[in-house]
Amino acid sequence: NGTRVRGQLQQTSLQHPDGHPPDIGTAFWSLRRVISETGLSRATVYRYTRRGEFPQRRQLGPGRVAWIANEVVAWMESRPKVVDDNNS
Repeated sequence: NGTRVRGQLQQTSLQHPDGHPPDIGTAFWSLRRVISETGLSRATVYRYTRRGEFPQRRQLGPGRVAWIANEVVAWMESRPKVVDDNNS
């Protein structure tokens, strides 16, 4: 995952240098940030939200929605780990 800044791909990380997750509290994340952090497409975010498989968005004002960051991070951490059967 990463974000583009002036044509360069910058890595984003949910980890502090000490290995602990940042204290993001109840920060709001835009759809762009949710897509960047999760690696999901816009369509998948909305599809999962409709199915109840992803945190609900919040109405911030007219025409403006966002997700609560710690809810999205909790969803990300709840994803099953990939088991590589080839290394068994």
